[in-house]
Amino acid sequence: MQPPNRYLPLLLIFAFIVVTWFAWHTPFIYPIKLFTVTMHETGHALAAAVLGGKAVKLAVNRHQGGITQYQIPLTTPGWKKFIIASAGYLGSIIIGALLLLLSHNRVAPWLPWLIGFGLLIETIFFVRDWFTAGICAIAILFFGAVGLLAPNAIKVFIAKFIATVSCCYAIFDIRDDVLRFGGEQRMGSDAHTLQELTGIPYYVWGILWIILSIGILYKVMRFITKDNGLKMESAAEKELVG
Repeated sequence: MQPPNRYLPLLLIFAFIVVTWFAWHTPFIYPIKLFTVTMHETGHALAAAVLGGKAVKLAVNRHQGGITQYQIPLTTPGWKKFIIASAGYLGSIIIGALLLLLSHNRVAPWLPWLIGFGLLIETIFFVRDWFTAGICAIAILFFGAVGLLAPNAIKVFIAKFIATVSCCYAIFDIRDDVLRFGGEQRMGSDAHTLQELTGIPYYVWGILWIILSIGILYKVMRFITKDNGLKMESAAEKELVG
């Protein structure tokens, strides 16, 4: 017989997804969206740096848009350009998935410190405008305060919620910016960049990213459920032995 609370982490993540869906265009989610946009642009910057280019700067704006300026050699092959263009949504998905996995691990109480430190490094190396620097500074102070003052349960709760929103960002943002709006909004999207590189329509890339996001979130939730179940069964065995 399965432990009755094995699926509680799954239910909590599902509740976060529902809240995010209905509150996506509200001030409640706005600060977290700015954070996920920053993670999105970080993906582009890191990919450019790893693949032989140089990330000049990244910036977000109050309309939840973002841009990454980077330099790559003229001889850069198409597959590298493809990875750099794809790294934005992939970056937010992967970062969100890692945070979600870590939030169900013993290191979970340290995640606010980890996020704040990551933002500090990012600000030093990539941020060059006052708005983005201000947003990052506020986030760093917030995560520092949470890490210093909040009980462990609150630290883990905040980390799980931010991780879930980061995982859902690609789904909801693509829905808004790629699959809903008109041609002018699509022209500046990562999906349109991939259309120029591959000839495959932008909306196909948008749909593929959404499928990938759902798939990764599903795998993470399956792993969390399985891992939680194994821990509970192990604890029950120890209790019986004791």
